[in-house]
Amino acid sequence: MDKLDYISLGLIFVSVIVIVLGIVKIHCYPGKIAEERGHPQAKAIEVTSLLGLIAFPLWMFALMWAYSNAIIGKLYREEPVKEEKPPKPLPEFLEKHRKHRKEADKTSAKTEDKPEPKEKQ
Repeated sequence: MDKLDYISLGLIFVSVIVIVLGIVKIHCYPGKIAEERGHPQAKAIEVTSLLGLIAFPLWMFALMWAYSNAIIGKLYREEPVKEEKPPKPLPEFLEKHRKHRKEADKTSAKTEDKPEPKEKQ
């Protein structure tokens, strides 16, 4: 084989590698979209889009799923309802301070409501 045969064979291998990497990069695109949009099922979208290498409709489904706000599989899993806990009572010395502060706020509000007399020039 000549030197030209080796160069052409090398170019064929490089072009095949570039095409394969391009296809994989395009198939990872829905997963990246889901990550950027903050989709809660971004990893599942990424896996579905990579399975699109085997069956192309899966990639199209993953692309639509990434752009939608649909959450698949949450229908049957209910999250427990969080009950609000009553606030803990304040220690006695803080409770006294709070009462004193409320009274001080009331008296300052009363003094602010009174209009100041206008001075005559």
